[in-house]
Amino acid sequence: MFLKGSTIIKNNTVNNGENKMSPTKDLTELERKIFIKLLLGWDNLTIEDQLKMKRSKIKNIIFSIFKKFGVHSRPELLAKYIPHVIIQREEKKLNG
Repeated sequence: MFLKGSTIIKNNTVNNGENKMSPTKDLTELERKIFIKLLLGWDNLTIEDQLKMKRSKIKNIIFSIFKKFGVHSRPELLAKYIPHVIIQREEKKLNG
């Protein structure tokens, strides 16, 4: 555990008094597929075309992902998830 600003980092999680990042393990398989595409910057139309799904289904799944991460937009999702990945990578480097 170490302190960075007002954020306590412990056991691969970031916590400011509440669970700010839901782990990706809480996502369904389909949510994970769409989550990865969101991280890659794909728009809804591209996701629809690639997964052969209806627009309303894609929107509902994206909303579910946002809800699990406690965010309301793609930029907010990235802002919460990317630091988590960086922390995990740095901890792996430190722990060998």
